[in-house]
Amino acid sequence: MLEVRLYTPKRVFEELQCAKEEYIQSNITISKEQKVVLPKMVDSFAKNSGRGASDLMEMIKPYLLDSQRKSIQEFHSKSSLKNIELTPHNFTFHYLISKELAW
Repeated sequence: MLEVRLYTPKRVFEELQCAKEEYIQSNITISKEQKVVLPKMVDSFAKNSGRGASDLMEMIKPYLLDSQRKSIQEFHSKSSLKNIELTPHNFTFHYLISKELAW
């Protein structure tokens, strides 16, 4: 099964922002070794955008869950490549419920 998103012309930027937040929350984790685990696709985006490890961390922090953000602050005084673990992108289907639809 494949997830297909529909975007409306009037709200496309808001809907894309929501999709980015959901992607980050469902694909970025903290490992037992206290490393930020993220898909290689995110790292590729950062490199193509000319961003380093610290820029990447600052870019994703606002979209992380509070518990993830707190974990990162506890063990990362300064972000570096040694604090990041890359994984291949997981192309399996993820069922996400929009905040607007959640009760």
